[in-house]
Amino acid sequence: MAEQDKKWSSTADSYVRYFQPSSLLCGRLVANGLQLNHVGPLKIIETGAGTGALAKELLGLDGVEVLEYCCSDIAEGMVEKAKATLAGMVARVEKLDCAALPYADASFDRYISNCTLHYLPDPAPAIMEAGRVLKPGGLAGYSVWGHAEQSPLMTIVPDVLDSLGLERKDPAKRSSFHLGDDDEATRQLFLANGFSKCAIVHCPLVMSYFDPDHYAEVIIDGANSTRTKIQSFSPEDQAAVREEVKRRAKLVMDQGRGIALDVAVIVAQR
Repeated sequence: MAEQDKKWSSTADSYVRYFQPSSLLCGRLVANGLQLNHVGPLKIIETGAGTGALAKELLGLDGVEVLEYCCSDIAEGMVEKAKATLAGMVARVEKLDCAALPYADASFDRYISNCTLHYLPDPAPAIMEAGRVLKPGGLAGYSVWGHAEQSPLMTIVPDVLDSLGLERKDPAKRSSFHLGDDDEATRQLFLANGFSKCAIVHCPLVMSYFDPDHYAEVIIDGANSTRTKIQSFSPEDQAAVREEVKRRAKLVMDQGRGIALDVAVIVAQR
């Protein structure tokens, strides 16, 4: 938990600049499946909530009546930003581990986890906790990385590092696409861990359509772990990586496809 706290706290500032807009779009897709309008008042818990941008948006929507909104994240840096984002709103911001929630059974009507579950070493305990704290019939919504072959947004950089011999791919290492690449296996994971129903749909998230320089800046400079890794290379290799990333991005853009991430939206019912 301490390692994850450090990792995500260190990227909080760059996350707001580079990734929050796209993460918010994923969150809207998740919220769309949770039947939030005109069914309240609702008690909602969001884990891995980052800076609280999705909570702020949902709390401001017409027709969404919220009795209680617990906005939580494992990283202190994200929690501090969420407190500022949600100041004066009906939300409680807490630092929590989604695999060990301090709430009684059947405490919430809705559970939200946006762009988080696929990072966990073992998602099963977090899924089980979501089911535990939801009331019978309650809904949980998640977004995770989908199909790798449809996601140049997140595959160009590792492919470039591998092709240049700077970081070889480890076939034994679990991919962050592990939940979105096999819908039926993921559906069964939810059904085996406290949920009675589960549906999964895929949606493209396009971050950059026409500007390979913008994409390279976002994907290299925006993620602290990627930036740190590439900065460990020689100046010549750093330049080679950046140019090859831009070249590959341009090839995709020239086909009129845009640089996309396939997003799997998971909605499960307790």
